[in-house]
Amino acid sequence: MRVLLVVIGFAVTALLLRQLTQPRIDGAKPVAVSVTGKNAQAPEQISFALYLSAPARKVSIKDPNGALLFEKDYANPVAEIHGHIGTRPSGVFLAVHWQETTSSPRYFAKLQLDPPGRDSLTHVFDSTTHIDDIWELP
Repeated sequence: MRVLLVVIGFAVTALLLRQLTQPRIDGAKPVAVSVTGKNAQAPEQISFALYLSAPARKVSIKDPNGALLFEKDYANPVAEIHGHIGTRPSGVFLAVHWQETTSSPRYFAKLQLDPPGRDSLTHVFDSTTHIDDIWELP
């Protein structure tokens, strides 16, 4: 009886390993892209994630020249924001206005930029009140 159970266990294990090691066949078809000009390229979209130590009511991200990359007012304050910016700036000016500035002696905001085809960039901003700080990107 034990031998039969061991043989069944090996058979089940072999079937599971076979399923896991077989190459996957992806049925997705390539999407045709229409190009209007010879050197036309899609604008580079950089996704970002902003993690906050407290709920914020307003967040804005600008480049060093003052051009607005992202801005949003929140009726229901948030502590985590995900979005996209259009281009990779040489620096980032982050402004965070907290819902309440009396609940903590220190506030922080962790900004993570994920440029396509490059390593992620991460920076932590901290302040005792609202954050208004600049980060020069490498």
